[in-house]
Amino acid sequence: MEESRVKAVQALLIKAWRERWADFQWSTKIKQYIVSGSADEANQIAEMLLTQTFVGPSPSSLILSYLKHAIMSDVVSLPGVLSAMTKYSDTAVTRPYCMRSLLEIFIFCMNKLGVRSTVEEGLQLSVELLEVVHWLLASITQSLEHLQVESRDIITISRNVDYMSDLLRKMCSRDNLKLLLYIGRLEDEGECLAKLEAATAAIAGPAGVVGGGPPGSGPGVGPGVGPGVGTGVGPGMGPVLGPGPGPAPLPGAGPGDPTGGTSSSTPGTPAAGAEPEKEPIKPITLWTRIETAMTDLTTLINSVSGPQPVGMQQRQQSNLEHLLSRTPQHSTKKDVKADSLKVKLENNLADIARIPMQTLHTRPISRCENTLGLKALCCSVNVMTFMEAALNLTSDIQLFVDQLLLMERLQNLPRSAIYRELLHASFLGLVEDSDPTEEIKWVAFTFLKLPQIIQRLQQSMADDTGSCEALVEGLHYLLRFYVLLDLLDTKQRCDAIKQLLGQLAACGVLNETQVKEITTARSTTSKLTRPTDTQQPVSLVVMVTRAEPLVNFIKADVKNQDEMLVLLGHMKAGKSFDYMVAAAAARSKLPKFSAKLIKINEIVKQSSAENAKASQVRAVIFDLTFLMLCRIAQLYGTEMVVSSSGDSFFETWVHHCMPDDTSTKPLSGMTAADPNKIDMLLNQYHTGMEFKTAQVRWSEVCLAIPYAIQHLLHAWEYGAVSEEHVSKLVDNLKGRVCCLPICCVAWLCSHMTSLSTNERSKAHRLLQMMMTSVANSATSLQMYDTERNSLMTTIVKKMSTSVLGSDSKIHREPASVVAPGPTLPPEPNTASLETLTGTFRAIVQRGVVDKKSLTTMDALLTSGGALWFCRSIVLELTSLHRKDDLTTAVEIAVALFQVDIEQMTLTLLRRVIPRLLADLSNIDRLSNPRGKALAKLVVWCIAATLTSQNSFRDSKSKESPSRIVRGRKRGRGDTEREEAISLREENRPSKLRKLLSTAEEEGASTPLPAGSVNVSTANSSFLVMQAQQQYVEPLHVALVSAFRLFASILASGIINPRTEFILSFVQEVLYCGETISTNVLQFMPVTMATHLLNTLSGVFMQDLALAIGQLEGPTPRRMAAKALCQTRR
Repeated sequence: MEESRVKAVQALLIKAWRERWADFQWSTKIKQYIVSGSADEANQIAEMLLTQTFVGPSPSSLILSYLKHAIMSDVVSLPGVLSAMTKYSDTAVTRPYCMRSLLEIFIFCMNKLGVRSTVEEGLQLSVELLEVVHWLLASITQSLEHLQVESRDIITISRNVDYMSDLLRKMCSRDNLKLLLYIGRLEDEGECLAKLEAATAAIAGPAGVVGGGPPGSGPGVGPGVGPGVGTGVGPGMGPVLGPGPGPAPLPGAGPGDPTGGTSSSTPGTPAAGAEPEKEPIKPITLWTRIETAMTDLTTLINSVSGPQPVGMQQRQQSNLEHLLSRTPQHSTKKDVKADSLKVKLENNLADIARIPMQTLHTRPISRCENTLGLKALCCSVNVMTFMEAALNLTSDIQLFVDQLLLMERLQNLPRSAIYRELLHASFLGLVEDSDPTEEIKWVAFTFLKLPQIIQRLQQSMADDTGSCEALVEGLHYLLRFYVLLDLLDTKQRCDAIKQLLGQLAACGVLNETQVKEITTARSTTSKLTRPTDTQQPVSLVVMVTRAEPLVNFIKADVKNQDEMLVLLGHMKAGKSFDYMVAAAAARSKLPKFSAKLIKINEIVKQSSAENAKASQVRAVIFDLTFLMLCRIAQLYGTEMVVSSSGDSFFETWVHHCMPDDTSTKPLSGMTAADPNKIDMLLNQYHTGMEFKTAQVRWSEVCLAIPYAIQHLLHAWEYGAVSEEHVSKLVDNLKGRVCCLPICCVAWLCSHMTSLSTNERSKAHRLLQMMMTSVANSATSLQMYDTERNSLMTTIVKKMSTSVLGSDSKIHREPASVVAPGPTLPPEPNTASLETLTGTFRAIVQRGVVDKKSLTTMDALLTSGGALWFCRSIVLELTSLHRKDDLTTAVEIAVALFQVDIEQMTLTLLRRVIPRLLADLSNIDRLSNPRGKALAKLVVWCIAATLTSQNSFRDSKSKESPSRIVRGRKRGRGDTEREEAISLREENRPSKLRKLLSTAEEEGASTPLPAGSVNVSTANSSFLVMQAQQQYVEPLHVALVSAFRLFASILASGIINPRTEFILSFVQEVLYCGETISTNVLQFMPVTMATHLLNTLSGVFMQDLALAIGQLEGPTPRRMAAKALCQTRR
C-alpha cells in the first residue's frame, strides 16, 4: 500500500474512533481505500487495527468491533489477522488484558472457518495455524516463568494460561484443524527446503559477492521489516539456515520491534572464504521451533516438582505449583487431578506431538461372525490358501505373506482370523483331495510350507507375544472341527495336529507349554480310537517330512557313476522321488534341486572313452535324470527346470520341444538332425539289432528321434509301411531308453494340433501305441527298468492328455501351429459361461472353495482368456443384491484373480470398467450396494498388484533370480501373444480400432449422452506432475486412463450410479492406507480432485484431503487446505 493511502486509512480509523462510527459504516468507508483482492493491503489493515486496538492499557472495544466486522466481511483475511496477532510475542506477560482480547480474536477467526476461502488463503492459513500453536506454547511458557519471578497480575495471567490451554485442546480435537496443522507442517518444510536450496546456490556463486546474487540480496540481508507468517525470514533468507554459532532469530516480536524479522546480520551464515561446517546445513522449520517450545514447557512443568528453593523464591515457586495443580473454576468434573492445569498441559503436548502422525481412517468392522460351521469367516484367505497349495506350491513364501497382510489390512481383520483360515483351509484340502499326486502336494504345503508362512507372519508383527496368542487362538478354533480332524487322522494314519505342532515348534513359533496345552485340548475333543498296532504303514505326512533333508544329499559332481546310479535309483524307488520333489517345492529348494539334476544330465550325455558296462550306467543315469526333470516340469511348471541363462541340453529341449497347456512346439523350431543318423535310428529299431550305448551322444539321439518318427508316420500315411511294422518299431523303441518315447510323444502332441479331425487318425493311433506299456525285452537296459518304465508311462499319459482329452468338462481349443500374428482368443461357448456362473455361485453360497471348483475356474481362465473371465465374474458379481453375498463375492473374486493378478487388474481398468460405465443399459449394476462392491473389487485388485510388484522387486534384489512369481503356469507363447495383442490394440488408430472391434464389444455399448463423457478433453494435469514418457508400468498407464474417464464423468455434473461408483472407488482407495492411496491418487487429475473436494463432506472428505495433502508438491496441499477450511467439523 502506498504511503499516502496508509496515512489516509490511519486518519479514517482515528476519525471513526472519535465519531464512534458503527462497524458497518467503517467497513463501507474503508473499502474505498483498498484494492479488491490485494492480500498485502488486507494484511496491513489488520496490523493497523490491532495496533490501534492496543494503544491504551486495555483494548478498545470499538476498534475490536471494526476488526471483527472486517473479518466477517472479508475486508481482511484470516491468515493476515493470525500473522499480525502472533507478532505480539510478549503480550502474555507485559499486557495480560490485551492477551485475552487476542485469544478472543483467535476464537472468532476459528468460527469463521468454513464460510469462504480461496486456494492460496487456505494454504497460508494452515501455516499460520502452525505459527499460532508455537505462539501459544511460547506464551504459556513465558506466563509460567513470569509467575516464578513475580506475583503481579497473577489472577489475570493464570486465567489466560487456562484459556490458552483450552484453545490448544480445541485445536487438537477438531479434525479439520488437526489436518490443517499437518498440511501446514508439510508446506512449511517444503518452503524452507526451497529457500535452503536457493541460499546454498547463492553462497556457491561468484567470488567477491556475498551469496553470488545482486547487491543487497546476499544471505542475511533483509529490508528491516517484520516478516510474514511469523518465521522471521526476510528476502535475504539468512535465518532459514542453521545451525550456526550464533543464536537463532526470534520467532516474532511486537509491532515496531526491529528484531521481529529483520535479518541485518545473520551469525548462522558463514562468510565468504570461511571454513565450511562439517555438519550438513538443516533448515529451521516451524515444527522445529514448536518442538523446542514443547521441550521448554515440559522442562518448566517438571521443574515444579523438583527440589524446593528457599525464601521469596520458595513462595513464588509454591504459587506456580498451586496454579499447575489447581482445578479451573469453570470445570465441573469431580476428579481434581484429571482436570488440573498440569495434566491439561501434558495432554496438549501429547496431542501436538501426534500432529505429524496423522493417518487415514480404517474400514469399520461391520461383518459379524457367521453361524455356519464350515463357512469361512474370511473367504479370500480360504481361496488364496487353496490356490497356494494347489497351483503355487513352488512360489516364494514372502509374496504370499505380503498378500495375506494386505487382506488383513484391507478387511481390518484380527491376526487370529488369518491363522484360523490358513489352518482350516489347509486341513480341508487334505481331507478332500483323493489324487495321490495332489495329496502329496497338500501334505508338503500343510506340514512344511505353512509353518514357514506362519513364522513370516509372526515376524511381521512388532509384538511377538500378541502374535503367539493369536496363533494359539487360531489353533483352538481349529480344534472345534473335531469331525474334520478325525477324518484327517484316519486318512493320514497319524495325529495331524501333533505333527503340525511339531513343525511349528521347530520353526520357533510355539513353545513347549503351548504345544502341550493344544495337544491336551485335542485329546479331549477327539472321538477317534487310536490303533495300538505298531505294524501300521508309515504315514504320508511322516514320509514327506522325512524326505525334505534328503534333497541336500544330491551332489552334481559325478565322480563315481555307479554310486550316482544307486542314489538316483533309490530316489525313484516307489514314491520317494515324488516325496522329495514336493518337499523341495514347499521349502523353495526345487530350482536348486533341478539344477543339480540338469548338471548331472549334462555331464553324462556324452563320453569319449568308456567300456560297455560304463556306457550302460551312463545311459541309465541320463535316462533317469531326463525322466525326473520331465516329471518336475509337468508337476510344477517349466520354470522349475529352466533358468534365465540356461543353455544346457534339457533346458533347450524343454523350450523348443516340450508342449505345454497353450502352445505347441513344431519341428521347425528345432535344430535339423543329420539324415544319416535318422536312417540309422530307423534301421536299428526296425531290425531290433543289438542296442549299442558306447560313446553315444544321447542329446543328439533325443533331437533326432522326432524326425525318425515323422518319417515313419508319413510312410504309414502314404501306405509305404503297414500297421504291424509301425507297432513293432514302436515296441522296440519303448523297450530301450525311456527318454526317447517321451521325445516322440512331445512331437506328436504338437503335430496333432495342426491337423484336422480327418487327418488325425494315423497320428492318433501312433500316439496310442506310445502310451501302451511293453514287457521287458532282452535288449533293454535292465538297471531300474521297472521304475523308469513306470515314470515314462506317467509322463506320456499326462503329456498326451491335451490331445486325447481329459476328465475336465471344460473344452480347450487347440492352438494353431502357424500363426501369422497374434489373434484374439476364441469366445467361450454358452456351456462355459453356465459352468462359470454355477461354480461361482456355489462358492459364494458355501463361502469356501474346493479342488473341483478351483480346477474348473483355472480351466475357464485358460480357455476363455482374461477379458472373458474377468467380465463374466464382474457381471455375476453385479447381479447379486444382498450385502452379505456381495461381500463374500468380492473376497472370492479377488482371491480368484490372484491366479494372474496383474493381468486381471489391467483388464478391469482398461476394458471391463470403461465399458460398464459407458453402457447405459447396465447402469443399474453400478447402483449401491452393487457399485460399492464393484469399486471395492477394483481397488483391492489394484492394491494386490502394487503389493505384488513391490514384493517381487524386493525379492529380486535380495535373492537369486530363480525366485518365482505367484501365478498360474503360463507358457511363453501365451504371454507373448497377450502382450502382442495388447500392443496392437493400443497402437491401433481410432477408426481402425472401431472397425476391428467385435460386435459384442462395441455394439452392445450404448453411446453416451452429449457432454457426459469426453476422455480426449479431460484435463491431463495430475496432482503430481509426471510426463507421459515416464510411464513404464502398465498399471500406471491404466490408472491414468481410468482417472481421466472418472474426471470427465464428474465434470458432467449429473448425479447417477456412475458418480456413486467413482465416489466409492475413491473411498476404497483411502481405506487401503497411506502407501496404496499415495501410489494411486498421484495420477488423479486436478479437475477430478476439485470436484470431489467441493462436493464431499464428513470424515470421507477429510481422509481425501489428508491423502491428497500427503502428495509431493504444492498443488495437492493447496487443494486439501482449501477443502479443510470449508469444513466446520
